[in-house]
Amino acid sequence: MVRLMVAAVVVYIVFQACTYQPYIQIGCTGSMEPALSCGDRYAVEDVGPESVPLAVGQIVVFQACFRDRSPGMTQFVHRIIDVRTVDGETEYRMKGDANKLPDSCWVKHERVYQVLLHKLGS
Repeated sequence: MVRLMVAAVVVYIVFQACTYQPYIQIGCTGSMEPALSCGDRYAVEDVGPESVPLAVGQIVVFQACFRDRSPGMTQFVHRIIDVRTVDGETEYRMKGDANKLPDSCWVKHERVYQVLLHKLGS
């Protein structure tokens, strides 16, 4: 009986480890309406400094160029509208779908934390 319980716990832990999907919950700024709504949850994939450049149209979580990349700083969720390379570094132009103008400055690849994959739940 004990072996059966241990086996069940191990199966559960392995299942959770294999199916865990990191996610973010969208804040209530309205800048990405109607694509992203207040309180929506989206599966995300981490973006590292060595990962391949992202593409126009992808929605990402990033640190704005006017803020330090340090814990506790506000993160933004906007769509990539342009990509360029300056001195060998990839930079992105961001814009909230509901905003009339793009963000005021280009964002370096190293300031992009995550890319949104798909909406979770209903």
